[in-house]
Amino acid sequence: MIEQKSNWFGSIPKEWSVTSLKKAISLAYRYPTYYGIDYVGEGILEVRGEMLRTDGQISLENSSPRYISLETSNRFPLTILEKGDLVISVRGTIGKVGIVDEDIAGSNITANLLRLKIIKKLFVPEYLFWLIRNHVFLAHLNNVSDSTTIKTITLPTFLSIEIPSPTLLVQNKIVKYLNQKVQSIDNIVVQKQNLINLLEQQRQSIITEAVTKGLNPNVKMKDSGVEWIGEIPENWSVKKVKYLISEPLSYGANESAELDDRELPRYIRITDIDDSGKLRESTFKSISKEIANLYNVKNGDILLARSGATVGKSYFHRESESASHAGYLIKLRAKNYKIGEYIYLYTQSYIYSQWINSNLIQATIQNVSAEKYANLYVSIPDRIEEVELIVNNIKHRIDEINSLIQKIKIEINLIKEYRQSLIYEAVTGKIDISEMELEEVR
Repeated sequence: MIEQKSNWFGSIPKEWSVTSLKKAISLAYRYPTYYGIDYVGEGILEVRGEMLRTDGQISLENSSPRYISLETSNRFPLTILEKGDLVISVRGTIGKVGIVDEDIAGSNITANLLRLKIIKKLFVPEYLFWLIRNHVFLAHLNNVSDSTTIKTITLPTFLSIEIPSPTLLVQNKIVKYLNQKVQSIDNIVVQKQNLINLLEQQRQSIITEAVTKGLNPNVKMKDSGVEWIGEIPENWSVKKVKYLISEPLSYGANESAELDDRELPRYIRITDIDDSGKLRESTFKSISKEIANLYNVKNGDILLARSGATVGKSYFHRESESASHAGYLIKLRAKNYKIGEYIYLYTQSYIYSQWINSNLIQATIQNVSAEKYANLYVSIPDRIEEVELIVNNIKHRIDEINSLIQKIKIEINLIKEYRQSLIYEAVTGKIDISEMELEEVR
């Protein structure tokens, strides 16, 4: 191995050489402006960053395709894509990369993307794809990008980056090796994610059953009067949220998250809440005590997302320290702690999800206001003792499920870390596959 201390990739095999991206690419181009574009119903596909998948495919799945006319596309001839080109995002989320296949060839790109035409007598496009998407290269790309409001990597900076250069034979072997290995790893991740989905469905079923039917399977039932809730135990009621709270629902502060002083109250934003309903330590931000006092979040309060892709998401504040909440969250303060816990669990049920979806279907934008939340129907026992019993029962039954989900998530993260290391070590020659027969890595 030859040590390359000044480069991002470290040591490489002695038979490899070092070059720059500029010498691997015959054309690298992005238009600095891309304004005044008229879109048409059918025409030339416009490739955007959201269409670049992690497996290298440029996909229309989960994306709303946009088309420009042939005349408009011809105004930008240097970014008309050809088969074998690479497309990389260089503004905003930088480093997403895709390979142009025959279906995408002929499309054009937005100004946030860079077209790379590879010199194929020197480099296999798929090898450069794996090289660019490895986590060490991406970290280097972030380090050398312009530190403006929106991260941008300039073309001269990008092309000046040095890269390892093995022979075409070795590149092809690396590509085949990674295609097979990464696919196997991704299959394992999908299996584990499917298991998490099943466990989450089981958890939701347990909660839904408990907050609509109670714990006694033999109890006499009655019509709730609310179609999407159905029957409830005869000693229960259906109440609107506004009759279960101690003060009106309230919106949060419209303040930017600039402070990170842990001596000040935490400023809770929707992005701070993880999938398990806990606050991420990595996104901690604080706010002045003066503002926090106006938007105080206490132990037992619930925060509800009111707009965007996370609308309906909920958080139960179990911390002893007071906090404050941002404007895209609505605070719900129940009459007491146990009712608060019960309402929070109710927001984890299937019927709550149905209610959120029905509100979104009727709206032109994804938004659920404080007024709508206040009028949410909740099926609840008349006796507080039964409320407490149900809350404790649910928590006991889902604790094991939550622990198992968390364990699987840790496993997935470890597998993904292994995948990242594997890609880096393969493209930089730290895994010796030069003597492998091609059949071994297919």
